[in-house]
Amino acid sequence: MSLYFLRHGQSQANAGGVYAGPDSPLTEMGREQAKAAGHKIAGLGISAVITSDLRRAAETARIAAVTAGLGPGAVTTDPRLRELGVGELMNTADRNLGGYLEHQAHPHGDSTVEPVTHASVRLQSLIKDLKKHPGNILLVSHDGIAQLLYAELAGESGHLARRFNLPNGGLIELPPLNPKQESKL
Repeated sequence: MSLYFLRHGQSQANAGGVYAGPDSPLTEMGREQAKAAGHKIAGLGISAVITSDLRRAAETARIAAVTAGLGPGAVTTDPRLRELGVGELMNTADRNLGGYLEHQAHPHGDSTVEPVTHASVRLQSLIKDLKKHPGNILLVSHDGIAQLLYAELAGESGHLARRFNLPNGGLIELPPLNPKQESKL
């Protein structure tokens, strides 16, 4: 089984340079990125597409699945793939968000910023469920979740560190759920 990760296409919030709320739709460029990703995944033997339930990711997943010939029925949503909660920083351009999340502290005392440890727990639960799936899986979600999920699979639980640059519409193969498995990308 191989596990692939697709970051959602460009949203209106991405285009505006702010942290997105839950309903930020894709831009035209974001829809084109989702179609391009669909062409890339067409030959990967994907048997399931699991997406964040946030609008920008779910829309990306549907477009990519249809483009790849999987159809919209191949897509299921899972709230465990939601982006890290940014609290009062939603719709702002504060560039120190990673520091707030990693240290579980906000300079203004905002307790609505989701600590990395909380997101880690939900991703550990997701990983446990993914191990039961027999086929290749595409996860469609958000950059912060990509970084954190990669860390979980690499055995570095609870650390949000920039390991790679994953642009909107970017596709990567995640470390295998079974460490003896070879990469296909």
